[in-house]
Amino acid sequence: VLNAENSKLICEVELERLNPHNFVAYSRFKFPPPLTNREVCAATVWVREAENEFFCVVTSCEHRDLPIIPSYVRMAFTRTFKLSQNADNTTRVEIFSTVHLMGNIPQWINDLVTVPQLSGTPLNM
Repeated sequence: VLNAENSKLICEVELERLNPHNFVAYSRFKFPPPLTNREVCAATVWVREAENEFFCVVTSCEHRDLPIIPSYVRMAFTRTFKLSQNADNTTRVEIFSTVHLMGNIPQWINDLVTVPQLSGTPLNM
């Protein structure tokens, strides 16, 4: 059974926690045939920049405990976001993200699939 919240998510595992603000994890995703399933290994680092303001960077990486295997294509991505509390107690979210599905997928298909799925796009708000 796949993740109940995201039917495309096969698994998500934390590999290493370097400190409370820095960890490495991986996720595996089910793709429709004839495409090969995808995975991503990513390092996450977050810092408190000021009172009520946080900055986070998530970027794909390699990890000794997750070698590349032929049954998955290793994706590449980067996501940064800044969370700031507004004067009215709402939260301002600024996001920059890129995803590369890798493999033999043309860039125009990559963008067609990934851009609507990124946090902060109208589809995901």
